[in-house]
This record gives sequence, C-alpha cells and structure tokens, in this order.
Amino acid sequence: VNINNMINNKQNNNESNFNIQICPYDLYNKDKDKFRQIILDELEKVYKETSKTNQDEVIINLLYKIVGNLVSNFTEKFMKISKSSKTYTTNLALYPSSLIFLKFIGFVDIGDFFVLSEHLKQENIANLKFYFESFMIIKSKFLELK
Repeated sequence: VNINNMINNKQNNNESNFNIQICPYDLYNKDKDKFRQIILDELEKVYKETSKTNQDEVIINLLYKIVGNLVSNFTEKFMKISKSSKTYTTNLALYPSSLIFLKFIGFVDIGDFFVLSEHLKQENIANLKFYFESFMIIKSKFLELK
C-alpha cells in the first residue's frame, strides 16, 4: 500500500471528511507557546468527551502510544491505522473527538485506514509527543486533587 498515493487520491476525490484543519506544525518554530496551547486544547476536547464514560485514561494513552510509535519508528507500519483493528473499533471509533484529534495531528481518513500525511516530518511528531506528555502530567495532578 502506497500511503502517498492513497492520500493524493483522497484529496483528488475531495471527500468531505478531509476538511479537518491539520495541526499548524510550522507554528512550532514561530511561537512555541501558542503551538503548545493548541495541542493542549485539542487534547482537552478528547479528555472531556472520554471522561464522561471513564475512558479518558485509555483513549489518551492510546493516542499517546500512536504518537510515541511514530517518534521511535517513523515507518509506514506506524503511519497507518486500520479501521478494522480491535483497537480502532473498540476504542477510537467510539469517540469522535479522538478521530478529530488524529486528523488534526495529520492523519487522513481514507476508507479502511487513517494514514499520516506525507508533509509531516518525524521532528514534528517529536514536538507533539513532548506536549502530549505535558498534558498528561497536568491531568494527573488535577485528578489527584479531586
């Protein structure tokens, strides 16, 4: 499966769910604080939705694992998520905010898969992982106070 061809076909077909704004990774070099806040805001949306069913820890950790796999092994294997996988069907698919988050960080919905857009670089994902970790620390301290 050639991921770049799949994404290009998706863009050429102009399918409606492609219109999620991609994370402004170029902002990282211009305004790191603003970039960090955007990531935290998007993660907060996921947290709010998933905490209603007490799945916040599961979903946040799953999204973190997806990002972490890309940081440590930026290969095609980790650049796509099958919609038929158990992880997808029993976790991610149940929460629209988690799917929006995947699209926001650069995954494109192309039929049976979510695939990472070709314009993203490994260092972009590494920056995302750092802010993801900071979100998890903030939430763990917040939960301890409850």
